[in-house]
Amino acid sequence: PPAASTSTRRERSPDCSKRINKAKDLKLSEPLYEAAPILHGAWNFKSFAPSNAQKRDDNMKVEQYVMAYEVEQDRLRAILPDGFVSLRPVLRINSEIRYGETESVYIEFNTAVEADGRRGWLNIGSWDNAGSVFSYKRSGKAVTFTAPFLEITYTGVGVEGGCPAEKDNEGCFFLGKNTILRPAEKINSSKEFCDCEFRWKFTRDDAHGVSMGKTLPAFAAVPKIVYDRHEFTAQSAAAIPCEQVLGSYVVKFERQL
Repeated sequence: PPAASTSTRRERSPDCSKRINKAKDLKLSEPLYEAAPILHGAWNFKSFAPSNAQKRDDNMKVEQYVMAYEVEQDRLRAILPDGFVSLRPVLRINSEIRYGETESVYIEFNTAVEADGRRGWLNIGSWDNAGSVFSYKRSGKAVTFTAPFLEITYTGVGVEGGCPAEKDNEGCFFLGKNTILRPAEKINSSKEFCDCEFRWKFTRDDAHGVSMGKTLPAFAAVPKIVYDRHEFTAQSAAAIPCEQVLGSYVVKFERQL
């Protein structure tokens, strides 16, 4: 719904505006799979096929770590591109270790949205270790992904569980010359809950948080504050403070290529 007439307009400070628009030179990776472009508001899906850069004769083994955290939804609304509506006050970080012909690492940053009647996740930024300087290391049950702009640790707790958002997810939108929707993967493997600690490092004031040992819900909030518009970038999203970590899990599976 539109903001009420009593909504307050709050301008960000010059320092904040400068902070969330810096460090734009990071290289984004391409999505692993091709999907259909949005043409005149209609959806016309291509086959869910691997891109040329990822074609293999066998499957890829994937160790996928997922974490979601809650933020102020009005700040999310202030950075979303036209045509996308925020579904929940949530930002999500996916981190993958991929075992194919060579081992690789991939990180993806998303938020829950609806567009053209489709509900899923909108990709804010994605990186692989071919285009960015980052790595991972293990210490017991903990796996830490480290990059110049992010450090995140997932620690398995030995309890199986699932993700409520999977029931409301048709896939992930990727912006570009044509916006594409990559359909959600069907993963049948069991998920293990994790504890999680993270910190974005585009600037020293970026979002950071620690999980509280349980999975928490996040509910859509009625618009209250109209913030100044900012670019839809990973830097802008990472500048929005974390209110709480909602949950985290790890799942191991084979991705069909």
